Amino acid sequence: MGPSVLRSLLDSLLDKIVLPNATVTTVSETQHPDLYYALRGGGNNFGIVTAFNVSVFPQGPVYAGSRTFTDENVEQVLQEAENIFTLEDAEDTNIVLEYRYSFSASRNVGTISTTQRYLEPVMSPPVYDTLNAIPALGNLTGTISSLANSTGNVSVLGETRYVELMTEETWTCVNTNSVKGPSLPP
Repeated sequence: MGPSVLRSLLDSLLDKIVLPNATVTTVSETQHPDLYYALRGGGNNFGIVTAFNVSVFPQGPVYAGSRTFTDENVEQVLQEAENIFTLEDAEDTNIVLEYRYSFSASRNVGTISTTQRYLEPVMSPPVYDTLNAIPALGNLTGTISSLANSTGNVSVLGETRYVELMTEETWTCVNTNSVKGPSLPP
């Protein structure tokens, strides 16, 4: 998700915060603006948000597509992602690009996957053409659907995921309660 989408979300979220000295204060663009802007881009050491307001709006159909690239194309994919984020901030706030890097220790292979969204019902938005021209592991998959449906395949936060760790031996975590292999070191 690019910076302009996050900024829009934060613009509507912040309201009350408990400061480190236990003072409860309202934070907005007009009340404590320095703290407001620090919270938007800073760490979590400024206080605890205890209340917030959310502005909602109807969202029509959106484009969502995904691609996975090999390790050898990571630099090229990241350069294009930077170009897309720059364009998003400057010219087109309908662009939403997410990427994640994965590494399999057992196969000694890394991949970078992208999720491309466009907040208008445009099939294969031209803004992603250069990114999609980079050789990938599979064909581009893309659809026009609701925003809710475009995120329907995302695993639930907090759900156990299979993770492979490489130390002196290979460990495979099956879930948070059991581990295959010798006991994990302390």
